[in-house]
Amino acid sequence: MKELAALLRLDAVPAAKWELEPLVPQGTGSQSLASGPAVLGFAGGGALPGHEAQPLRLGPVLAAADARLDNAEALRASLGLPDRASDPALVAAALSRWGTLAPTYLEGDFSFVAWNGSELLAACDRYGVKPLYYTTAEGKLLLSSSLRALQACLQRDFDRTYLLEFLAARMPVTRRTPYLGTSRLLPGETLVGSARGVTIQRYHEPAAREEAMTLAEAAEGTRELLGEAVRLRLPARGPLYHQLSGGMDSTS
Repeated sequence: MKELAALLRLDAVPAAKWELEPLVPQGTGSQSLASGPAVLGFAGGGALPGHEAQPLRLGPVLAAADARLDNAEALRASLGLPDRASDPALVAAALSRWGTLAPTYLEGDFSFVAWNGSELLAACDRYGVKPLYYTTAEGKLLLSSSLRALQACLQRDFDRTYLLEFLAARMPVTRRTPYLGTSRLLPGETLVGSARGVTIQRYHEPAAREEAMTLAEAAEGTRELLGEAVRLRLPARGPLYHQLSGGMDSTS
């Protein structure tokens, strides 16, 4: 399992790697790097054959990403990177080229944390497949792809309002998590943290479309979309696996 984590001291005091250790599982493939008031950590990737150790450093950008990009080939061409460039390397290069606009150029399932020398950037994909959680504590901004790791570190009280919302709506679209004071980044959002504070902005809004069609037209449209989605996901480094859950997506 891959896990990302980041820490930013909001007082701009230089941070130390040990400050992030509670959020990064220790072992083979885990690494933390500090740069000024920020520390980034990654666990799980370097232990796998063919996966480079993260965080990655590209010029002034320090980045860690859990990414499976559908448009990797187009990004390699646009960024002038070789065919062997991994998806995390593409994320780092996109951040170096486009900054906070980088998520708009990424298609697929991803989450990342990055430090550019003055701001901590974080984002998750348009559908929240790769989640990120964040909170502030003792003058620090903390981010992790593991809610369990954040809770183990902070020991926050249970949020009863979250439970009520979950029971009422089953899948509430909210930043709340089961723990007070800990939030999740919503799909299609970017977080920017610096000594000036923390801001959240959207980089993607789902397109609403109403179109009258017959059942046969809807079935054909679904078939075309599903075929394109499968085609985009077929390129892979190494063996390819799939799982059918029996839900609406699989029975389609």
